[in-house]
Amino acid sequence: MNAIQTVSRLNRKRADKEQDDLLVVDFTNSSEAIFKAFNQFRQGSPYKEQEPDKAVLEAIYQQVLAMGAFDAAAVQHCVNAYTSAENAAKQRHSDADALFSNTKQAYRKQFNQRLLDAEARKVYIALLLTHNRDNILFLEQYEPTLHSEIRMGYMDRDLWGQLQNPIYTDKGGIIPIMGKTIIQQVVQLAA
Repeated sequence: MNAIQTVSRLNRKRADKEQDDLLVVDFTNSSEAIFKAFNQFRQGSPYKEQEPDKAVLEAIYQQVLAMGAFDAAAVQHCVNAYTSAENAAKQRHSDADALFSNTKQAYRKQFNQRLLDAEARKVYIALLLTHNRDNILFLEQYEPTLHSEIRMGYMDRDLWGQLQNPIYTDKGGIIPIMGKTIIQQVVQLAA
């Protein structure tokens, strides 16, 4: 049985890996229950069983938004590229994965163009890294904001009806997952 750590790894294809071999484990428990379940495997781990301060996380998020590296349209473009890659992987095609990789490269270029000062880039990345391990709270805190920004962008263009499929709009759907994935990709690419 193969273990999967990140959503982005689910769709990668190689000769000896088949989609049927994958097991996706999704957690709906509280962070306390998840920490309790995993602490048996984390001997000597620095992670404690506690929720991060939501106010601090929200303040960091507002700082990240204020820096203006990405907007709702960029998020939607990445969602579309990711969705295409996911659908192609299900059909055993790999071209969309390459296109998604190109999108990530374009976002890296955009990040560097919008934040010209190296110190500003470091501050941005530091803000993103502040709570990058708080995955459960991260989704709970950012999903409504990201969903709202995407929804407003689509409504402004009279296109919101295209996203009424639950795979986009439900909690744990593509939009909140992609919001998190985009931020993680920026951190990885810019680091």
